[in-house]
Amino acid sequence: MTMEIMAARLDLSGRAERLARLDPDALRKDALRWARDTDEEGLWSLTESFLVTRGSRGARVSPHTLTSYRQGLRTFLAWAVPGGVSLLRPRPNDGYS
Repeated sequence: MTMEIMAARLDLSGRAERLARLDPDALRKDALRWARDTDEEGLWSLTESFLVTRGSRGARVSPHTLTSYRQGLRTFLAWAVPGGVSLLRPRPNDGYS
């Protein structure tokens, strides 16, 4: 394993752990704010943290998986925001019109 890969994994783990160590109420407030404001960076940090701390591969999650999830988030937000879809309270028929 090269030093660059090791450094990238340590950085990824560090970012994920910072969120994972937050008080659950503080994390919930941040997540609600990011969803309300459709804050892509905040939502990505939450997704990335989940993949690293709760995913089956942990910090060994592949760069391709991270890229795919990031693109999925961007695509979803690009669809949801102009359509007025609430990330906090989606309606049953959101996405069918």
